[in-house]
Amino acid sequence: MKRTETELIAILLEAAKSGSTKNDIARMMKLSAKSVDRYLTRSVNRGMLFEEDGNLRISSKGERFLAEYGRFQVYRKEYLRRLKLLKEMLPTTRSKKALN
Repeated sequence: MKRTETELIAILLEAAKSGSTKNDIARMMKLSAKSVDRYLTRSVNRGMLFEEDGNLRISSKGERFLAEYGRFQVYRKEYLRRLKLLKEMLPTTRSKKALN
């Protein structure tokens, strides 16, 4: 499944919580250095990440993003669970009797 930009930035910020190098983050994100650069640049420009002593660190804005993303994931899982239940309630085939 393709990961969204939001999901990738959340992974990046999670990695930066403990102070990580660009290479550490690239490994955690399972992306090329070129792709990671794009997300790093966006995160720095948005004020969610900064560099300190050669390590990338998460800012308070980045912490707020992660907290909100965590809440979103809880709602998303519940939504998908309920959607599955609804789909299970639907008939799988149309019978002639049901159509009449």
